[in-house]
Amino acid sequence: MIFRKNSFQLATKITAGCFVFILAVFLFVPVIAHAQSNDAAANLDIVAQEAGMVKQDLRVIIGNIIKIFLSVIGIIAICIVLYAGFLYMTAGGDPEKVTKAKKWLINAVIGLAIIFSAYSITAFLLKMFSGQEMSPAGTVYQKAGFLGGGYGLSNGAFGDVIQSHYPAPEQTGVPRNTMILVTFKTPVLPSSVIDMDVNGLCPDMPDGSKLANCGALKADAFRVFKCSDMIAENYDNPAEITCLASDVKDINDDLKLVPGYAILTEDHQTIIFNPYGDSKKDHLGSPEEDMAYIVYLKNGIKKENNPAQTVFTSENPDYKWRFTTSTMLDLTPPKISAVLPADVSYPVSNPAGCKCSPKEIGCSKVDCDHKVYLNQGVYVYFNEPVIPPLTQTQGCKGGDEDNEAQIISLNGNIGDCSTNHLPGKWKVGINKYKTIQFISGTECAGGAKNSCGEPAFCLPTDATLVTKILAAKLVGEGVALPGTGIMDMGGNSLDGNANDKAEGPGNINADADDKVAQIDNYFWDFLTGKTLDLTPPFLENVLPDNKTENIEDLQILITANFNEDLDAYSVDTEVELLGKNSDESDFSRWYDPNMGEYLDAGGMIQPLATQISISHGPFAEYDEASPMIPIYAPVIKSEVKDTRMNCYSPTKDTGGVAESICSSIGGPGTSCCPQKGEFNLVGEDKTECSVPEH
Repeated sequence: MIFRKNSFQLATKITAGCFVFILAVFLFVPVIAHAQSNDAAANLDIVAQEAGMVKQDLRVIIGNIIKIFLSVIGIIAICIVLYAGFLYMTAGGDPEKVTKAKKWLINAVIGLAIIFSAYSITAFLLKMFSGQEMSPAGTVYQKAGFLGGGYGLSNGAFGDVIQSHYPAPEQTGVPRNTMILVTFKTPVLPSSVIDMDVNGLCPDMPDGSKLANCGALKADAFRVFKCSDMIAENYDNPAEITCLASDVKDINDDLKLVPGYAILTEDHQTIIFNPYGDSKKDHLGSPEEDMAYIVYLKNGIKKENNPAQTVFTSENPDYKWRFTTSTMLDLTPPKISAVLPADVSYPVSNPAGCKCSPKEIGCSKVDCDHKVYLNQGVYVYFNEPVIPPLTQTQGCKGGDEDNEAQIISLNGNIGDCSTNHLPGKWKVGINKYKTIQFISGTECAGGAKNSCGEPAFCLPTDATLVTKILAAKLVGEGVALPGTGIMDMGGNSLDGNANDKAEGPGNINADADDKVAQIDNYFWDFLTGKTLDLTPPFLENVLPDNKTENIEDLQILITANFNEDLDAYSVDTEVELLGKNSDESDFSRWYDPNMGEYLDAGGMIQPLATQISISHGPFAEYDEASPMIPIYAPVIKSEVKDTRMNCYSPTKDTGGVAESICSSIGGPGTSCCPQKGEFNLVGEDKTECSVPEH
């Protein structure tokens, strides 16, 4: 018994000694590591490189040795636990053997506790010396900054809960007369965000009433305030960082909140906040200096389908972001940069030998008769973010004549419609507010299905369709009226005739070719045919390439290129960015998938609709003292669709064995894992597919 006690005391002393040694090493390693001169270090680097050796931080080497040492001790402790269990199981009721087993077990547990404590302190000290920097206020920041030199507040709610918002996180140079927009992925309860009874700042409509769905923001749901109202510290460079994450909290003085009115779109997903209302003299910021603002979305914002539940999640219980205004006002009206389908006056014919397939290189987006496919969506792309149309539903029973965006048929009414408006819905708040799109609400004849196995929706057959995009009405010099037409974030009405002036809407009933009568309205027409395109899109390449390592740009733009134009709404909602940071935590930064862009010869921003472009918060920098290398994975779901609502087929683009099996089933982008008993993706019998179902 004395032997066992002395043995335990000896083991305890050895463990404690190791623990003290670990502390001593990590307290003095920084001094030792930096004691040598820069010249000596450089010479060592040269020698190591010539010898083919890999450079490694001394702290990391010692840390690895300690981890191995602790692992060995841990194995010994586990063996002792097993031995104690063996003694207990074979004691046969002998009190002396039971006591002996219990003491061995207690000693092993104490040893394990000491080992785990030593490991935790070691990891903590490694993190302390891993290169983080301190702010003047003592807050620890990551070295990777956002645009503007500041440090980001935004979290993963943007991408998870929030579909889009404007201005973007850490955006600088924002015009002082900007509006602030947030689009959620699920409809929100209007009364949880906007007080419709407090509508004094809301604009008056032509009939004398106030704008519908308009009121004051509820302070427990949506707050906008100036950063300088939140901080007491004075910094050497206030333009670089003017608001800290720790400063963003509830402020008792509601008078410091930015006043204004808010509007909710018909789908209850987009909140539009106009700071200071339509005032001509009061704006955000200052004409003398840049100013930073915070938008704070709180858990008081509720789901429409469950008013007791917030739209946010336990992982992301709220959302904050910062932007910085410039000293300027935005007085330039927005323009339409592209439309799809193209105007019939554009060249739309397929080149010789194109086989009438829009999936082949060089082919246009029309059928063999040079007409638009029946399941084609209608897209309008703008050169800058615009306020989404407040009304998205288009019926055909009347009341759509003043919608901000509408599609009519010149071939008479459709079905039992009492007007020539096409029934369907506009999708808004997409592609950084630079795109709106219309999808028909009429199912295709014959029960046709798209490549997702869903019912296909069609435009009228052999019809001449006119799309009308209205400019917002002007109620004063340069002041546009929300809900009456398209306007940008600065309140400038659409410049439909591209003369760099906001002149307001023209005759809504003007002929599509009468550009004079349209003034700043934008009309165009196109012809539909008789055929559908049910072929899925396929992925051509990604950047960075799969499994790329050693990426130095922590804010690298992630892109994926397809063989044809993609549906902007599905890109916004069906693309994710997942990953693990160096500390094994999940990637919790914001991410925002949109369409790509390019500048045309005239300097106008054009959509690169064949590309998915993912911007995001900075990735974690590799920490040599961490247990893993940070790794990230963009996820393009199969619900991503082309402009004719056909789903992307990931299984076709896997390569290797799966590719060879799929090669005999349809063309590029055709799934080789269909479901039994349903419409085949290429109209063939599904029993031909030899790949297991999923």
